[in-house]
Amino acid sequence: MDFKSTNKVQTSMETVLVAKTNTTPTGSLVGATTAFNITDGQVAVLSFDLEGTPVMGNFLTLAGAPTSTTNAVKLIQGTPKSSAIQTVDPFEVGDPATVESDIIRFGSILDYKKADASFGQLSAELRTLTGTVGAGKTYDAYLFLNSVRGDRDYSDNDEVIYEGLDTPADLAGITDTSNYVLQNLIYKLNSRSKIVSTSNSAVNRRGNKDYVVLGVNTTGGAGTVVNTLAQGASVNIMTDGGVITSLPITNEIVTTFAKLVDNGDLVGTATIEVVNTATASTTSNVDAFITLGLDQNIAAYFDDITQVRTQVTVNLGEQFIADGFTSASIAGVEAVGSGRGNLIASRDRHQLTVHTAQNHPHGEFFSEGYQYVDASKWYNSAIISHYDYEETITVRPRYHKRTVVLWNAVPATGTTVATAVTALGLSNPAVVFTATAPASIAIFEAWKDR
Repeated sequence: MDFKSTNKVQTSMETVLVAKTNTTPTGSLVGATTAFNITDGQVAVLSFDLEGTPVMGNFLTLAGAPTSTTNAVKLIQGTPKSSAIQTVDPFEVGDPATVESDIIRFGSILDYKKADASFGQLSAELRTLTGTVGAGKTYDAYLFLNSVRGDRDYSDNDEVIYEGLDTPADLAGITDTSNYVLQNLIYKLNSRSKIVSTSNSAVNRRGNKDYVVLGVNTTGGAGTVVNTLAQGASVNIMTDGGVITSLPITNEIVTTFAKLVDNGDLVGTATIEVVNTATASTTSNVDAFITLGLDQNIAAYFDDITQVRTQVTVNLGEQFIADGFTSASIAGVEAVGSGRGNLIASRDRHQLTVHTAQNHPHGEFFSEGYQYVDASKWYNSAIISHYDYEETITVRPRYHKRTVVLWNAVPATGTTVATAVTALGLSNPAVVFTATAPASIAIFEAWKDR
């Protein structure tokens, strides 16, 4: 099913279930003791039809779901209190006995989608010089930064960074004029970057802008080979007055370089060179540069903005245009399935309906009730959009609802660009996540598709 979802905003009618295990119970939910027949973190499909089979209050199984006659179910999650429901906090601040979705009727499912976790990618702009550098010319560049957080802080105005370099009137003493221009321009642009440290012989300083520029040898040089970049490692990108700047390689950076290679914009044997203006006039190792948009910093105490990606656009000046250059770019893509993103989404909708007896704070923090989403984890998800209705004397209004089931996805470590390129070539994610869907997902799918 892939129908158009609603954009109607109403009082939140969303339930978030978090599976900690892929097992699911069988039999009846309620027994003769104070323990429900469901363990902490199990998610199950519960019959909620008085006239169907299995009977109301019993769990559906994978074998029985295709022939089940029940026309209404609930998805239900066990909690730490499911095994001792008499200990549930009467004020509903702590764990409930179970977490349950609204009733999902067989003919009322509007949309069903599953999403796998993904790191996304950074915004990247590649520029390669093809012409001959001239003496006494100005080589300049404009960088435009755009982001959701930037729009919040500065409206729709792009954040603009400008730097330029004037070449000397005599280029005779310069080994490689393109290398000379690019290294000096990269240095100036990086002086504004939040991760690059520079020295003016008196004090070390660092910029505050969400980007970094890397010097590249497109045919391969003495630097770090792009294909060997691996998550968890770091690569030296610039040195100035004895201050060396290293770029930590994240899964997002691995994915970004893999996309550039897979698109044919960059060869995997190209190298990331260390920019050093002290030797720029006597070396020949940089003929291109890549500008990466860096993720914006999250606020220290409270931050409910999911988006962190910075979109960067590079415009080179007139002399670059006159000399000639090639360009390639990829847009930044936000992560999917991050625990932090799911936690924010839960607090924006589902958490608002978690009832507690506290209705007014008295100088203390307001209780938000139970919360099972872990901000530090990654999750795959299944999202069920469905509707319910209310009987009135004259009309039968529909109410749109959503049930979200999350289960843990664990990313691979140490992925290299070469490995990621191979995966992309096979139409697979650049970075592998290992995840096992809870058995209840297959049961629900078998029930809805019967």
